[in-house]
Amino acid sequence: MNNTFNDLLSPKFEDNFEVTLNYPLWITEDPLTLKRECKRGLLEVAETYKKVSLAYSGGSDSGFLLCCLRDLINEGKLKKDTIEVFQGIFLLGGIPQDDAARATRFAHSLGFDHKIYNLEIDDDMHNKVIDHTLKFISRYNTTQENYYNTYVCSLQDIVSEMQGGTIIRAVFTASQTFSPRITDGVIVDDDDNHWDIPVNMVSHYDADSPNPHEIEFFLWDNRIYSGFISPFKLKRRLIDSEPFPEMPTTLPTHPNYFNKYLDKWMIYLQCYPEMSEILFKIPSLNREARAKDARIMKFTDYLRQRYPDQKKCFAKKLDGQYFTRQDLLNYEEYFDVS
Repeated sequence: MNNTFNDLLSPKFEDNFEVTLNYPLWITEDPLTLKRECKRGLLEVAETYKKVSLAYSGGSDSGFLLCCLRDLINEGKLKKDTIEVFQGIFLLGGIPQDDAARATRFAHSLGFDHKIYNLEIDDDMHNKVIDHTLKFISRYNTTQENYYNTYVCSLQDIVSEMQGGTIIRAVFTASQTFSPRITDGVIVDDDDNHWDIPVNMVSHYDADSPNPHEIEFFLWDNRIYSGFISPFKLKRRLIDSEPFPEMPTTLPTHPNYFNKYLDKWMIYLQCYPEMSEILFKIPSLNREARAKDARIMKFTDYLRQRYPDQKKCFAKKLDGQYFTRQDLLNYEEYFDVS
C-alpha cells in the first residue's frame, strides 16, 4: 500500500494541465496517525537529501512539522542541525506581517533558535519578485496563486533560494481534497467529490520548475496524505455563515475559513495541543500596508489583466477517470453504498 518517495502524483504541464494519482488513498480515523507518518517522512527526507531545511511561516502546516521535528530531536532520532529551520519576515515600510513575532515566539518555545530573514520590500526586492513571478508564468501560463497571493508566493520562493539546499515546504494538505473551493474566505465552488489540484501544488515534480529544490512535504507519500482524510472531513456539514453578513470574509476567523481548514486543525490540535497558540494565520504581507503600496497593486493589476488565475484540474486515476471519494480504499466502511 505504501509508495516510493515523492511520486504520489504525476503531473502533465504541456498542453492541457493534468495530474494522475499513482497510489491509493484511504480514510484515517486515528488523528495521531498523521503525527507518526510525518515524523517517519521527515526522517526519510533527512536520509535522502544532503542539506535540508524547513520553511517555517508560523502557519499551522509548517508549525505542525516544527512540532514533529521537535519530537524527533528530543527522541534522539535527529540532531538539532540535521534539518535547519528558517523563517522569512517581509517588511513594507519597516512593518512586518501582523503575526511574525508570534511565529518567532512559538518556534523559540519549542526550543528552536532558527534562522530569520528580515526582508524589506524595497525596489530591488520588488523587481526580484516580478522576475520570479514571470518565470513561473512563462513555464506554466498561470499565476502561482490568486492574484494577490502570487506576490507572497514569489517572496517565499526567493527566501528559499537564499537558504539553499533542499527545502521542505508545507503548503498543500488534504484541505484541497473533497472540499469546496474557497478563495479569500468565499466559497466559489461547492464541489466536494474531487481532488482539486493547482499547478503550484505539483510544480516541485517538474525538473524545469523555477523552484526545483523544494519538496511539498505532505505529498511525500500516500501514508502521509491519507492521514488528513478523516471521517469528519467527509461527513461534516459546512458552517452556515448567513448570521455573519457584516463580518469581512478576509478575516482569518470568518466561518468560511473554518469550513476550509477545520478538519486539519482538529487533527493538528489533537496531536499537539500547544498549536492552538498559532491558529488563524495572518497573510505574510501586512494586508493594509500592501493595499497602500502602489508598486504591488500595479503589478497585481497587471497580472489580473494579462494572465490566467491559478490553473487547476481534478486528479485522475491511472485509468484516466477522475478520482472521487468513492475511490478511497475503505470508503464502504464509513458510507452506505447500497
